[in-house]
Parts: sequence; structure tokens; C-alpha cells
Amino acid sequence: MKKAVFISASPNTEKDDFFTAVKVFLTPWNWNRKLWIEKFEQKIKEKLNVAYVHTFDSGRSGIYVTLKSLGIGEGDEVILPSFTCLVVANAVSWTGATPIFLDTSKSDFNSDFTDLKNKITPKTKAIFVQHTFGKIVDVKLLKSQIPKNILIIEDWAHTLSSQNKLIGDLAVLTFGIEKVISCVRGGAIITNDENINKLMEENTKNLPNYKTSQAFINLINPIFWNLVLPLYSVRFGNLSLGGAIRFIAFKTKILGRIITKEELIGEKPSNLPSKISPTLSILGINQLQKLEKLNEHRQKIALIYDKYLKNYSDYNEFSLTRVWLRYPISIKDNQKKAQIISFCRSQNVFIGDWYKTPLYASNVTKKAFEKNKFNPTDVPTTLEKCQRVLNLPTSINISPKIAKRIAEGIHKILVS
Repeated sequence: MKKAVFISASPNTEKDDFFTAVKVFLTPWNWNRKLWIEKFEQKIKEKLNVAYVHTFDSGRSGIYVTLKSLGIGEGDEVILPSFTCLVVANAVSWTGATPIFLDTSKSDFNSDFTDLKNKITPKTKAIFVQHTFGKIVDVKLLKSQIPKNILIIEDWAHTLSSQNKLIGDLAVLTFGIEKVISCVRGGAIITNDENINKLMEENTKNLPNYKTSQAFINLINPIFWNLVLPLYSVRFGNLSLGGAIRFIAFKTKILGRIITKEELIGEKPSNLPSKISPTLSILGINQLQKLEKLNEHRQKIALIYDKYLKNYSDYNEFSLTRVWLRYPISIKDNQKKAQIISFCRSQNVFIGDWYKTPLYASNVTKKAFEKNKFNPTDVPTTLEKCQRVLNLPTSINISPKIAKRIAEGIHKILVS
């Protein structure tokens, strides 16, 4: 039975991850052992060659606690990308600080830093640098162009790699289901700055534990998708068995939600922030040891797309060091964009739309924009990019054969 390829449905999960999750599921006496968190943090230090690591239930919790630890809050400003996820802006707003949004570069999906001088004020305390779709921003150059008292916080959500060098003051990592490695739910802050680390230690020691009931739901995720994805090939007319099971799972809250209802209106859920789950840390350890393998596969798949779709992506020369979390393409013609989505689905490949809105989240609300003091008309290039973007899967569950078939089919649509 052929598996469907879902860009967002636990795409990193292999058989060993499945069996790791099953083993953890069947050994509940291991679920709350702090030892696993300590092991995961140590593995991150070694893999990324950094001095200090602090893990959390999510990347946004890490951002929130970090800003609070550094005394950033009411009356301060933090500069952010507008082509990003809602939860990044939310985490800043929850501290009382004001997010200030950059437009997006015309040449790729990173922030347009040429306008930075007009955004920096005496209130500016930090700048977030997101390496979107793994395309690295020149942080060293950026650092030389801004006042020394402004922190640079790198967002490595799209670009986790043992080849990375931390140039900013710190970086945020996230281990959600769609990221470079996944433990379903988790995040971390890394730094080489001893003073930042001391402040972080003081503000993390009393964090509450992650709820065991929530960890149980998260643990189901890789098990569920490993079993259900092959069932997308079982069809009854237009209905797939896998799709029906997925619908029921979400309706009955078996899988949970990545972003809560409170977050969709800009509010902070009462259970955030917390420590990372020891249970999920076990999954993270297993994924982290395969980081190079996962990224090498992404390179291989991106090279196939490059042959057919380079002119529609965000680069001039293919990078052999880039982490191709997803392969982005920009399509001006809405009809062709719809044809591409339909064609991919006909091949049992479900592609992505990061980020089809600024401050993206499924069902993002105007209230969330208001909470974050965000006006979409202030970032016209971001709006244009959001309307055009599609992303193709590069993860371990797509084979070179399928990638080639998809690339050829998309190219045929675009040149027709």
C-alpha cells in the first residue's frame, strides 16, 4: 500500500521513530523522568556546539521566557519578520513589548533589512532574524549595522543543522511536527553568552512541568500518522479512508492542536510556558541523532526540484549547505497555482502553503492582528509573497522518484 506524502503530517517519522514512540507509550514509568530532558539538552549542546541550552514546551514559550528574563516588556519594541508564524509575534506581545514588523525582501522570503534604520528607535531592544526556508541571512553583516545594545535573536526553526554557527546573541529552536527534527511539541533557546544563561537559569528553575495528559496526546501523533498515511490510498469514490480517520481524530481531539483557540486571538494560554516533556524528549533524542541524514535527504530532493523549478524559487545558485526544510516556489497565476495543488493531490502528495497570510496560523483572526498591533497593508511585499507561495516536501518520506514526478508535472503546468 503506497503512503501519502504529507508535508505537515509528522513528515520526519521513520520506522525507528514509530517504534520509539510505541516503546515510550508502553513504558509510562519513564514518562516523568527529568533525566531525559537533561540528556536531550546535552545532545543539543554537542550537536550544535553551543555552551548553553534551555528547553521548553515550545519555541514560543522559549521566546516569551527569554524576553522576560532579559527584562524586555512594557514600553520596549522588538523587530520581527512579517512573513512568519503568528506564535512568534504573540510571544513578544505577551511580555508587554510592542512587535515592530519588517516587510519581506523581494528576492527571497527573508526580512527586508534595508528598511531597518527606519524601524530602530531608542525603544528597540531586540531583532528577530528568521532564516526562512533555510536560506541563511548574513547575521554578521547585520550585527555590524545596528547599535551594540540591540540583541539579535536568530530563529532557527527552518534551518537546524550541525553546520550552523550561532552569530547572534541567542537562537530559538522548535521541534514541532513540521520542523527539521520533531518531538511533536518542544523548543529550545541556545546561547554562548554566560550572562544571558544566568538570567535564563533564574527564570526557568520554577517553570511548571508539561502535563502528562498532553504528552500522552502528543505521543500518539507519530504512531497515528505512521498507521494512517498508507490508508490515504484506500478510496471510496472521492473519499479516502485515511482522510476520514484524520477528520475523526481532529474532531475527537485525539491529535490535539498545534495552535490553541486562545493563541488565534492573540491570548496566552494558561498552560504556557512550561518545561519540555521528558516523554517527548526521548523522541527528540532519537530524531537529533539522525539530523545529518534527514538534511542530506532534503538536499537530494531539493536538487531534483532545482532542475525543473529553480526559476520559481528564492535563489540564484543552489546551496549545498542550506537546510531545505521545504522547497518554496512563487506562482503569480492563481489558476496555475490551483492546478499545481490539484495535480499534487492526484499523486497523493499534499504540499504546503507557508505562509499564505502574514503572521500565519490556520484561521488566524483580526483580533490577533490587533493584539500584535499589526496592519497587513504596512508590508505590501509580504502580502504579495503570501498570495503566491507554495512549498514542496523535502522530508524523508518523499522518495526521489516521487519528487521527480511532482517536479516534472509542476513544470509542465507552469510552461503550458
